[in-house]
Amino acid sequence: MVLLTISRTYCESLRQCYGIDYNNASVCSSQGTCYKDSNNRGYCNCYSGAFGDECQIPTTCYGIAYNNYSHVCSNAGNCISPWNNATGTCDCDSYAYGQQCENPIQCYGIQWNNYTSVCTKSQGYCRANNSNPSQGVCTCYGYYYGQQCEKVATCSGISASNTSYVCGGPTKSTGCGAPVDPVNGNATCTCIYPYTGPDCSDQFKCGNYSVLDPQVCSSVGKCIRTNNVQSCKCNFPYYGANCELSPNMAVRTFASYALANTYSAWNYNGEYFDSGGVAPLNSYSTLEFNFTVAPNDFVALQFEYLVSTYPYATLSYMIFTLDGKVISNYGDTNNKWLQLRTYNISSGNHVVRWQYYKYYISGYGTDRAYIRNISFINNITCNGVSNKDPTVCSASGLCTMNNTGYGICSCNQYYFTADCGKVINCNQLSIFDPNVCGGSTHGTCKQTAPGFGACQCKSPYTGVGCDVLMSCNGVAANDPSVCSAHGSCGYAPDGVTIACSCQAPYYGADCSQVTSCAGILGTDPTVCSGHGTCYGTTASGTCSCNSGWQGSQCSVPPTTPATTTIVPTTTVKPTTTVMPTTTVQPTTTTKTPVVTLFPGSASSVSMSLALLLAVFVMYL
Repeated sequence: MVLLTISRTYCESLRQCYGIDYNNASVCSSQGTCYKDSNNRGYCNCYSGAFGDECQIPTTCYGIAYNNYSHVCSNAGNCISPWNNATGTCDCDSYAYGQQCENPIQCYGIQWNNYTSVCTKSQGYCRANNSNPSQGVCTCYGYYYGQQCEKVATCSGISASNTSYVCGGPTKSTGCGAPVDPVNGNATCTCIYPYTGPDCSDQFKCGNYSVLDPQVCSSVGKCIRTNNVQSCKCNFPYYGANCELSPNMAVRTFASYALANTYSAWNYNGEYFDSGGVAPLNSYSTLEFNFTVAPNDFVALQFEYLVSTYPYATLSYMIFTLDGKVISNYGDTNNKWLQLRTYNISSGNHVVRWQYYKYYISGYGTDRAYIRNISFINNITCNGVSNKDPTVCSASGLCTMNNTGYGICSCNQYYFTADCGKVINCNQLSIFDPNVCGGSTHGTCKQTAPGFGACQCKSPYTGVGCDVLMSCNGVAANDPSVCSAHGSCGYAPDGVTIACSCQAPYYGADCSQVTSCAGILGTDPTVCSGHGTCYGTTASGTCSCNSGWQGSQCSVPPTTPATTTIVPTTTVKPTTTVMPTTTVQPTTTTKTPVVTLFPGSASSVSMSLALLLAVFVMYL
């Protein structure tokens, strides 16, 4: 007999909708997707525009199927329909109207797509007018205006179409823009920096000199515009509002190079360039200078740097110090100039120093440090306001310069936003409002995150604004009967729950129950042997003994200290005379130190004297 082992494999049949596999292109009339419901039965989910169990019914608009795009809605709109409704409506494009979008939009009798004529030879485009679909409106391009875009704007009396002269011409502006006055067509010029003014004939200034004047910034700097404010960017080592100041160059052992130097491969492109000289091994090359910043002022010092120390990147490096304090160490930069560094320096006398340290096995001249684009910036702007303006940063912060050369506000405590113009608030009241969080007796406004605050309430107050009086078991926290007059109503240790904190020996949610110790109620004066307090949060408590008393019931009295014999520690020299005939009578009324040290009867006094004499004899 042959025994056959048959293995059965269970295979799930393909999902079908109305006898057609789900992955067949014709399933759901090619207008939907075949899904399976909770009973594993297939059903069609129709695309927009198709209906019926098998999505076999298309939406039609005036007898034309929605997907007959060349004919439906006059080929100027889309046939749309509410869900499960086979009859649709036409949604017209912006250039047609009518129930079937059969009417093209016209502007002043000219059809929208007659580009040679509509809106004055396409100086604008014709679009639908929602208030009157039969009459379109012209939307004009550029400097054209008027109902049919037939007019040309002017800037300072010159036509915008006269591009060679309007707004100073293409070298001073990008032209005359769209009219800001739709009646007379007056427009404004878009000037190219450094030109400004109504007709771009003026220039921005730094101090008394225009940007392009050779004397601007004392001829040793550039007038730049940042955040709509001009300021001098001074060539190193000059500084001041107009680059009129120069520091005292105290030490200068870096080697300077002109523009066409042997190290041009390092991409010199600044007003000043320096590199570390060929320093002896295991020594420094240094560039240092002193300068003074006026009182109540500060400047931003900027520079870029490159350090070439390969292959000893961690051993040779450049150090930057300000007033003797090391600001940063710069290691190898992989032959790349690194991002501009900015340091804000306050008023007073200062010393700036760059030092390049060469490790003793680094080589003989190929490794060195480079600095460039060194400059002082005296006028910094934050949000368009100069740092010299008392209102900068809303008078609630300091305007300083970041590493990218832009001014940013560093806000005082509790102030935030880019211009420090907002203050932390709690429950819509400023942190400085005396009524915030119900006043100082109710709570305190605390900053929880930059720009956000929350009230920290004091018992017995709670709520978002600390204006809600706590209650325990329906009794207000300030009611003398709260917590059965045996506790206080406030926050539990979790800082969230409000509950009674009971006084011993009371416990319970309302402090109405009395705990017991060894079967004696905590209120009984004999509890804990009368020498402690019965504490507990249940019916059975424990004794907390008074000082010195011990035992579970505080019945063990304090230990009586033993009599202590005090031996004088004073050194008595051999020449000191201490006669044994000193009279200290037991009946004398004078209290001597000996008597107080050895309490007892007259015999105790005699013993004390004898002991003292014995000690004195030891020193004789």
